[in-house]
Amino acid sequence: AAPTVLTTLRDGGFAERVPEAGRRLGAGLSEALAEAAVAGRVRRAGLMVGVDLRPAAEDERRAGAWAGEIVEAMYARRVLVSRTGPGDAVVKIRPPLVITDAEIDRLIDAFRGALADVGREQGRGRA
Repeated sequence: AAPTVLTTLRDGGFAERVPEAGRRLGAGLSEALAEAAVAGRVRRAGLMVGVDLRPAAEDERRAGAWAGEIVEAMYARRVLVSRTGPGDAVVKIRPPLVITDAEIDRLIDAFRGALADVGREQGRGRA
C-alpha cells in the first residue's frame, strides 16, 4: 500500500489540489458567514480551517456556546467538525486531504444550514 500512496502523492496532482480546495472551502465559508450577517472570521492553512465566532458574539463564553451549537447542527447534517481556541469559540474544520469539490460544497451547505438553525435559536434567546 505504501508505494501506491507515495505514487498518488507524487503523480496525482495532490500537492496542487490541496491549496485549491482550501481556497474553495475558505471562500465558501466566508460567503456563508456574510449571507447570515455573522461577523466571524475564517482562517485557514491548506485545508485546515477555523471559523472564529468571537467577533460575532458579545463575549468569549457566548461565542463558545454558539460554536457548540453550530458543531451540533453540523453533526445533525452528518458533517463532523469540532471546537477549539479561546473559549472553544472557533469551529474547527479538518476535512480529508482528498476531499472533492462536491464534498466541499456539501460541507459549505451544511455550515450554511447550521448557521440558519443556530440563528433561529439565537432569536429565541439562547446563548
